[in-house]
Amino acid sequence: MNKASTYLASLFLSVLLVFGILGSAVLTVTHLSINRDKAIELSQENALEQKVYDYLDKYYKDKYNTSGIPAEVYMEAIDVNWLRELIENSINDGFEALEGQSVPKRKLTNNDLEKNIRDFLSDYADKSGVNKDSKYEKQVDKVVENAYDTIQSACDVFKIRSLQQHGVLSKLSRIFSNIPLALAVISSTTLVLILILMLVNRKDTAYVLYWTGISAVIGGIIGIAPCAYLLITKYYNSFSIKQPQIYTAYTSAMYGYTSTVTATMIAVIVIGIAIMILYSVAWGFKQQSNEINAIKKTKN
Repeated sequence: MNKASTYLASLFLSVLLVFGILGSAVLTVTHLSINRDKAIELSQENALEQKVYDYLDKYYKDKYNTSGIPAEVYMEAIDVNWLRELIENSINDGFEALEGQSVPKRKLTNNDLEKNIRDFLSDYADKSGVNKDSKYEKQVDKVVENAYDTIQSACDVFKIRSLQQHGVLSKLSRIFSNIPLALAVISSTTLVLILILMLVNRKDTAYVLYWTGISAVIGGIIGIAPCAYLLITKYYNSFSIKQPQIYTAYTSAMYGYTSTVTATMIAVIVIGIAIMILYSVAWGFKQQSNEINAIKKTKN
């Protein structure tokens, strides 16, 4: 290859390398960041169980005028430890579904909650002269069932059930399960591009450092630009989610992921700069060697 064709081939490979490095970095972050342990850790850091408790307390107080059941009937039987367990169960179920497993709906059990509801409604029936027949029992069972549904829905902080019901989770599952394969393919392709770049520049392999370094810097800049915008403008704060625990779960997850991608892109840029510095040192050493050889030839 002449110098012009070598340059053009290197430039083309460098452009491909930009997207290879960018894709590998993003997929690595995605693969390492999106897992059940991280999600559970996030829920604990943001005390989502307390937010669920506060939400339920407000919900039942607001509902008192229509249901006639005081919030205390429910809340005295609900504690944050139970809610934390339900949240973590919901997260585990969600990741099992993402992994392609069938996840049946969990049946909640809280004997104190059921007793409080049944005792209150029984006292109310006695005072009002309501006949405690099969119809009454069905209505009581319905109140208990609704309480469990409300609590379970509130603890589903990532809305796994809703995503499952609308068929979104099955689509996400196909993407999620293919992330390791995509990462392996793109990373392998990136390495192949570097090898081809070495072949193209076999007469002067120092140029491989230059093209690889500049590709890493450009890839990092392309990756960091949208992340910086999202973080600086606090874009995720504009999410319109009424339930505070769900809002916190989603926004904190998105900010955490975006921050991790940003940090990774900064690392990619730093590595790229380091490679280019290494190229400069190699180039300087080569120039010095050429000058020494030229002097020796002149003396001879």
